[in-house]
Amino acid sequence: MVNILDRLSDGRPLLMDGGTGSELQRRGVNVSKSSIGTNVGPWSARALKDAPDLVLKVHEDYLKAGAEIIITNTFYSSRSRLDMDGLGDKWEEYTRLAGELAVRARDNINPKAFVAGGIAPTKQGSEKIYQEMSEQSQVLAESGVDLMLPEYVGPVEDCITCLKACSKVGLPVFLGIKHVSKFLKDPKELVHKLANYKVDAILGMCSSPEDLSDTLPNLIQAYDGIVGAYANIGYGETSPDPNNPDKQVRVIDWGENTPDNYIKFGKTWLDMGAQVIGGCCSTGPEHIEALKPIIQSK
Repeated sequence: MVNILDRLSDGRPLLMDGGTGSELQRRGVNVSKSSIGTNVGPWSARALKDAPDLVLKVHEDYLKAGAEIIITNTFYSSRSRLDMDGLGDKWEEYTRLAGELAVRARDNINPKAFVAGGIAPTKQGSEKIYQEMSEQSQVLAESGVDLMLPEYVGPVEDCITCLKACSKVGLPVFLGIKHVSKFLKDPKELVHKLANYKVDAILGMCSSPEDLSDTLPNLIQAYDGIVGAYANIGYGETSPDPNNPDKQVRVIDWGENTPDNYIKFGKTWLDMGAQVIGGCCSTGPEHIEALKPIIQSK
């Protein structure tokens, strides 16, 4: 298997997948089942046991659409997140299954593609973030992922903690920075403070396509490593959960961010120098398939 850094060393871009949790939601999985207010609990992690065949199918559909990097369904499969649903003691089982499902999908559809172990930090302080991310990274590495992707990270101190934890397994580490208009407002400062830590790529994510387009030039100027972008194209208004009227679910609403329009942003990011592009919340295989031709043209 070619190392992803070797694959990217010649400057050619790679296409990443789109949203996993939102795509599972679009296909009928109740990802908001454990939500309390604005807290989404373990998000789509429950689907690993409730609907593993569907998780596998989502990964496979992204690969069929042209994705060369897929992200494990482990965004919130940590002990503390699963604890919100009474499943904290099963974090390792859920995390390992997520890695195995993604690796199986890759091997089924495109053995040359890469699997990223995607995990997001908790809000419980640096010590907890380090402990949980170290544990999850080890399990994901054992399941066969090719790189670690600590994502939905914001403050610099959290970035450092995530990098320290995820780098322990010896795999390439890509860092996904959320809400780039806030947390990548001064990329020079971020890059300077991360200089002594293993970070092989910095990707803007969970931000509007417009915000990513505004932010990427400054990031590229500040950072001489691999840069990328995967946008959140938004949700509509929340609505009552049909299975639980006391809870709310997020409604997927592409609005103007149709696959055809998303191509324009992808081309802009590639022209700026991004080497990894894909999608975040609410994007689906249709968006990734739309990006495929512009990736192939590079």
